[in-house]
Amino acid sequence: MNAVAEWIPVDHVLPPPGRFVLAVVQTPRPCVLLAQHAPRLTLPAHPDAEGGEYDEARDEYFAEEGWYQCYAVNGSLDDEPFWKIQDPVTHWMPLPRPPGPADEQSRPSGETREAVSGRAVENNRPLIPNVN
Repeated sequence: MNAVAEWIPVDHVLPPPGRFVLAVVQTPRPCVLLAQHAPRLTLPAHPDAEGGEYDEARDEYFAEEGWYQCYAVNGSLDDEPFWKIQDPVTHWMPLPRPPGPADEQSRPSGETREAVSGRAVENNRPLIPNVN
């Protein structure tokens, strides 16, 4: 079974530029999004985007510094625009390893997905950190 990653406060350390992570957004009911943090002049602006910051040396526009929600459409994150997250991001964690054949084989015979999911919730801390 995979080790569960810990939530990292954004005021402690930010993820490396361009790395997709899970991010907790502080809304009235906190939610988790697939996101990335973009330091200044690191995320090229999408061709359809308006605004951004122009880098004369590279003759290119870049998205403003901040957190951006990522969308995987048609199997690719690179072809889609990133949407700036307007609410505060409080925590992040690396993405877990995708499931593979070994994960299906490790489930006890006859055990349902719901049973595995329920046991995980009982044995672990909540997925979203308490940010109040």
